[in-house]
Amino acid sequence: MDAVSVLSLLNSGSDKEVKSFLIKHDKLVVAAIDFGTTYSGFAYCTRHDYEDYLNNKRDQPKIQCPTWKAGGWMNYKAPTCVLFKPNRSFHSFGYDAQSFYQENSDKVDFSQWYYFEHFKMMLYKEKDELTKDTWLKESIDVNHGDKKMRAVDVFAAVIGYFRVNYEGIT
Repeated sequence: MDAVSVLSLLNSGSDKEVKSFLIKHDKLVVAAIDFGTTYSGFAYCTRHDYEDYLNNKRDQPKIQCPTWKAGGWMNYKAPTCVLFKPNRSFHSFGYDAQSFYQENSDKVDFSQWYYFEHFKMMLYKEKDELTKDTWLKESIDVNHGDKKMRAVDVFAAVIGYFRVNYEGIT
């Protein structure tokens, strides 16, 4: 069952259907990722919280939405941007990526780094031909290069980052 089907089931399925799904698949958590054009984030509901919702006849299940810190305020989403080191390994996401890039532009040679903003929108140009070999061009063209990374690697790095953050919460 794909993520859209699971979310649809959580939102509109009967309690019996959802409980059956969780038990059948022995899932401990259901997570949803929102890759937005400008901001992205994730939310989750644990099996325990969902069973508590069913057993105590609550209005809705407890859905957790992690917050992102930016300056003196917090938000449920972070900017849809990601920074990779010259070896294409993940460096940072969201506010951390923006801050590191902006605060270190005079200290770090970013000409070999990869910085992607609003990368979801880049997929629309290729929407009829998306494959595992679809490439994204970096957002900030330092030295007028043509640096690219595979879209699947960019999205996988952000999903991995969300996973690590989720595991740090639980």
